[in-house]
Amino acid sequence: MRTRLRAAEAALRVLTGLVLAGMVSGCVSLPTSGSVEQVPPRGAEVDVLVQVVPSGPQVGATPAEVVTGFLTANEAFPVSTSVARDFLTPRAAERWDPGRRTVVYTTSSLADVQVTAPRGSVGLRTLEVARLDTRGTYHPVPTGRSVRRTLDVVRTDSGWRISDPPSALLLSAGYFEEYFRPHDLYFFDPTGAALVPDPVWLPLGDQLTTDLAEGLLAGPTRWLRGQAVTTVSAKADVRVSAPLGTDGIVDVSLSEAVTGLSGSQRERLSAQLVWTLSQASGVEGVQVSAAGAPLAVPGVEQVQSTASWQEYDPSDPAGLGARTQLFGVRQGHVVAVDADAMTRLSGWWGGRQRQLGEISVEATLDRVAGTDRSRQLVRVGPYTSEPGDISTWYETDGTLHDPQWDRTGQLWVLERTSPAKGTQLVVLNAGRPTALPVLGGLPPAVAVRSFALSADGARIALLVDRWTGRWRGGVREPPVRGPVLVVARVVRGPSGRIVRRLDRAYAVPMRGSGLAELAAPAWGGPSQLSLLGRLVDEPVQVYRVAIDGSSIEGGILSGEAVLGPVGAVDLTASGVTGAEPVVGDRRGRLFALDGEADWAQFAENVRHPRYPD
Repeated sequence: MRTRLRAAEAALRVLTGLVLAGMVSGCVSLPTSGSVEQVPPRGAEVDVLVQVVPSGPQVGATPAEVVTGFLTANEAFPVSTSVARDFLTPRAAERWDPGRRTVVYTTSSLADVQVTAPRGSVGLRTLEVARLDTRGTYHPVPTGRSVRRTLDVVRTDSGWRISDPPSALLLSAGYFEEYFRPHDLYFFDPTGAALVPDPVWLPLGDQLTTDLAEGLLAGPTRWLRGQAVTTVSAKADVRVSAPLGTDGIVDVSLSEAVTGLSGSQRERLSAQLVWTLSQASGVEGVQVSAAGAPLAVPGVEQVQSTASWQEYDPSDPAGLGARTQLFGVRQGHVVAVDADAMTRLSGWWGGRQRQLGEISVEATLDRVAGTDRSRQLVRVGPYTSEPGDISTWYETDGTLHDPQWDRTGQLWVLERTSPAKGTQLVVLNAGRPTALPVLGGLPPAVAVRSFALSADGARIALLVDRWTGRWRGGVREPPVRGPVLVVARVVRGPSGRIVRRLDRAYAVPMRGSGLAELAAPAWGGPSQLSLLGRLVDEPVQVYRVAIDGSSIEGGILSGEAVLGPVGAVDLTASGVTGAEPVVGDRRGRLFALDGEADWAQFAENVRHPRYPD
């Protein structure tokens, strides 16, 4: 988020290496106009969070001072609008609904103050960089947007007051960066086998765990709705309180609407709650009650630890931990790559004369798929295969790239044909091919350079040559030549298995960051992508991009170790949160971060490095 906001602000100036370096330290500070009292909070968070207690309207304050004080009062922490309402007329205070959306801005200024007692108006201009809807879904404003509002003021017995406040909470970027954080609400894929993250931004503080539980019970946000399911219907009248105790246990108290859940439904609800609430700092366990009595889950302790329900891990739906084993192609055959050794797979895949191009290994380690060196056919067989076990699943006159298994056992591959026909994604179900409909915003002849499926099977990331569709945040942009990073929803049939189409595609805005030459997208976590990119004249580096467009980190943007001029062309990530990616160069050398957080070579002559899908 911090890099996203600074990048958006810097995009309005000349983008140079010096400006980008300055963005790391140059953020908008917390507003201090008006009387703001900063009080250290009680407890362990004294070095992390600072309470902000704004004062109310001052006697004799001018209309401009009232508007300025109102902006300052929007930024109370813990989050509260009680003081901000004191700057409004009684009727406006009653009707004001700041929960409708949150507006994040980098700069603000007052202009055109006009006063003809007992009424007046104050012009307010803000440079907006992001908006949150009522659920906390982040919508970036890709290039920043200057918005002018006119706030009417009237003289009351208490002084000047605002009579028509905007239906939004107005927050400076500095305050937002300090007190808001991204979190995932966890729902299930249609098969009920894996959790699917739904990112939102919420304020920190004592209310966070309750906010997370309320967001979860409200169901998936709009983008995922229909392809992510929840245990308790969003239409059910379920009330919740989920305070975090001093012992690190979140006590989730639900109303009687959930007492009729079956044993399996209680398990899934528990998994959703534990995964969602465990993101809050200090949480060590979760206990759930309904209508004042424990909500019993068969075979599960009342207090569920944060390590519970790993079988639903969205980064490792198979639950086998195999996604951390690196594979690659060496001299045409498949090898398992470790920090100090390479081992050929036994059987057909490890044969020295295989002449494979690219590969994909199932996360279950059941099957391997690989293209031949010409990339015109794709073969599939068991992990340990003999020649008779191998079958050809697809063949083309064009070329095939990026074979990837999804969590339902279907194989995806990118097919490039003639320039006139462009590219298409082909899904192979036991060798039966289905070409997916063209994405909205993608002309038929546009090339998809590469793609990456999320481990939970709900999303796909693509790098495309040209984009004419919608951008994250709904902002209309002129057609952009790529590569452009696009995220789309994977729509499956009623069983949750068969892929029907891709939809709700949007481009992730990156103009303000200055990143170019994007390549090799990979899922670095449930709601984060890793990819290669170049910034100004620096060598290609690894960057991390939030799928909601809220942050771009890595390389010199974050002051991290620089991957020297090694000619990086490939990148793979396990998708496990916190796991470091692996980079491959044109010479087949593999690099990873060492114990000193520097890039170090650990293997050579290995092509197409890949973690299991």
